[in-house]
Order: sequence, then C-alpha cells, then structure tokens
Amino acid sequence: MIIKILKVPDLTSGADAKLLAIENLLKSHGEGKHRVWMTFEAAKTIGGLGGLSQFSKRSLNELISKINEETYIDKELAFHAQVDFEDKYKLEFNDGVLHIGYEHLTDSASTQETILLSENELDGEALTWGAKTYLHRANLGTLGISLTVTPGGGNTTFDGFKRLNGGKRFFACIIDSDKDHPKAKLGETAERFNEVSVGFVGKRYFEILPCHEIENIIPERIIRELFGEQCNCSLVFQERNIGYRAYPDHKSGLTAKAAREVDRKYNDNYWHAFVDIDDGETLCAKFGNGMLRACVGFMSSLSPKKSLGYVNAHTDSEWLRISKIVASWGIGGRGLRS
Repeated sequence: MIIKILKVPDLTSGADAKLLAIENLLKSHGEGKHRVWMTFEAAKTIGGLGGLSQFSKRSLNELISKINEETYIDKELAFHAQVDFEDKYKLEFNDGVLHIGYEHLTDSASTQETILLSENELDGEALTWGAKTYLHRANLGTLGISLTVTPGGGNTTFDGFKRLNGGKRFFACIIDSDKDHPKAKLGETAERFNEVSVGFVGKRYFEILPCHEIENIIPERIIRELFGEQCNCSLVFQERNIGYRAYPDHKSGLTAKAAREVDRKYNDNYWHAFVDIDDGETLCAKFGNGMLRACVGFMSSLSPKKSLGYVNAHTDSEWLRISKIVASWGIGGRGLRS
C-alpha cells in the first residue's frame, strides 16, 4: 500500500507505541513491502528521533529523496492509507483513504506484505500479473507489487478468510461468483460469504467478481493469442458483444439454445440480443479446464512492456478495475540493497 504520514506525530503521549509504529513502517518501506510517504516536516522530525535502527534511518533517507517525485503517486490508485497519530485505534475507509490508527501498526505483522486471498493459486497469479501490468500503465513501473498470494482452496476460502480477519495482517479477498446469469444465485463458495460486507472493513477488502469467474474477464487479447479458433467462432468475442462475456462458463461453453434455456429459468431476457440466431450457434466456445493455467503461463512469459499491449481499456475495463484495486493493495518498492 501507499501509506502516508501527513502530520508530525505528537510524542508527548504514547511515545513508545508511536515510535514502534514508525520503526515498523520504515522497515517495511526499506524492505519494499509497502511504500511510505511523508511530508518534509514529518520526515525532519522523525529523523531527529533517537532509537531508530540503522536500517530505518537508511529507509528514511531513501524516502526523503523521493518525497517530491512521489507526492501524487496515489492519484493513479484506488486508495491509499494514512496513519492517524491521534486516534490510535482508528480503522476506517472514507473517500479513497484507509485511516489507520498507529496502535494497529505496533505489531510488525501488520506491516508485512498484504495478503491476497483467492480461491486458488492460479487466480492469485493472474490477479498479481494484472496488478503489475496496471502499475506500468500508470507509469509506476519503477515500483513493484509485493503480495503474499494465499489460495483458499475453493469452498474452504471462507475458512481462510475468517482466520485472516481475526489476525494482524492487511488483506484483500477476491472470489468468483459462479453465477451463470445476472439473476442466478451465488455459487457454493461465494454463498458462504453471505454475511460478509463487500468492500473495505477493518484491515481487509472483499469483493465477489461481478461475472461467472476470473476467466470471464481475462484480457481478450491474451485469450485470442492462445485460443484464436475458439474466439473466432464465439459471438461473445465479437467487439459489439464483448459485454456478454461476463456469464458464460468459458470452460464448458454456451450455445444459443442453452442461453435461451437459462433465460427462461430466470424469467429474463438477458440474451435477447441473440434472439434471431439458430439454437446451434455458439455464443461462447468451450475453452476447456486448462484455460486459466494456459493464460497464466502466457502472462508469466511476457515482459512488462509486452504485457501492456495485451490489455485494452475498452474491452478489458472490468479487468483493469480489479487490477487497479489489487495494485493499490500490493504496491511497494524495490527494497534497499543490503
């Protein structure tokens, strides 16, 4: 995360805890786990404090050298954090800012890498690639993504969520809806989260993807590169129909007949745009169970520069939105050399 210190901390009370929070933040900055920014006034005051480790002093010096350059880096992100040295237990999200009371930062566990909880490792790898690519699109490629990807194990993802929610670490959790239609019920995994508030709460962010699963929003060009023939015979991969990629199960495919049946099931006309085509027409081809693995493998082979060419702001808008959120949680530095 981008973590900002905008005010000089008052050390007339709670000095030990405030100093410990500052030490943890500077160490995290120096290790590249988060990116700390502070005003010159705050940096001057903190630099004059006794008790900072040598590593934290080095981190502070590096931070000071980037204050002007990085003043507005949060403008390209979904949110940033601010440390509150007055309300020590504060932990709330307002207008793009996660306010964190200093007491939450006194345990070094809280300043470790943000955890990305996904249903499986491939989902996490795909989201991490998206976050890295987003940073390069935003001209923040000199920084990096620092995330601990934690696979939840499908239906047991909720159990992992509960454990993390009771811990010290900051984390983001993004899961599939498994809905095959806008009016369908959530799938088994997502349904277990039915009492969990979406968005920012405490030290975490939670979202259920507004589509069937992550395969539905993987950048179109990536899929065309690997599955060109299937894309060419899929009506939802035509530019005018790209929004209809959201709900077909890309692994098993969808015919016009099956789409009409699912519309009737939910008493809806979601697929009405295709009313004039034959039942046997292919709305979404069958890409197979190995689709995501193939996509992630291809993503990992791309350089940052080449990755940019595979993401389109028009056809991949939902992918970019999610990538921006993950990048905002995972942004860090490159770390100081020992």
